[in-house]
Amino acid sequence: MLLDAGTQSIETARLLLRRFERGDAKNAFRHWCSDPKVTRYLKWSAHQHLLQTEQTLNYWIKEYRDPCCFHWAVTLKGTGELIGGISLIVKDRFDERAEIGYSFGSAYWGQGYGHEAAEAVLRYGFERVGFNRIEGICAVANLSSARLLEHLGLRREGLHLKMCRLSDGSFTDCYSYGLLAEDYFRSRQ
Repeated sequence: MLLDAGTQSIETARLLLRRFERGDAKNAFRHWCSDPKVTRYLKWSAHQHLLQTEQTLNYWIKEYRDPCCFHWAVTLKGTGELIGGISLIVKDRFDERAEIGYSFGSAYWGQGYGHEAAEAVLRYGFERVGFNRIEGICAVANLSSARLLEHLGLRREGLHLKMCRLSDGSFTDCYSYGLLAEDYFRSRQ
């Protein structure tokens, strides 16, 4: 049985993961939502106008009414600077299954922030919410995301041909990954 914990703040050594706020739109737009490098392997295109980011954030903020919404703004703890977003999307409540997703500004790549945030979200998902399984999907060409999922302990479970449509309309092959709660807890002993 999943605990309807909703999106609660999470602190790590360098990061604060918190709910998005309306005032985050300008920084979200500037740091990653308008960056084509960030959205290259995503289903949504780089935002051309701040209004697009404002509308996206408003949608995410409305979702917080659902106690099964898990969507965090990722900020640097020292400065409060917004550097990305990370979420657990409930795929099946009965099977207690979620999918992790994330995007970070390209200026923050290669500094371990993605790993730090994702590790904290996995901990929250397994230890606080009670998921049985957390999955990840990434484009085969997105080597950085594949490495991140593997470093987090998710196992590559399959290759899916033309599984995801990218923002440019093309279909791409994707890897699927999964981590079971029992394996997560065993690795922490």
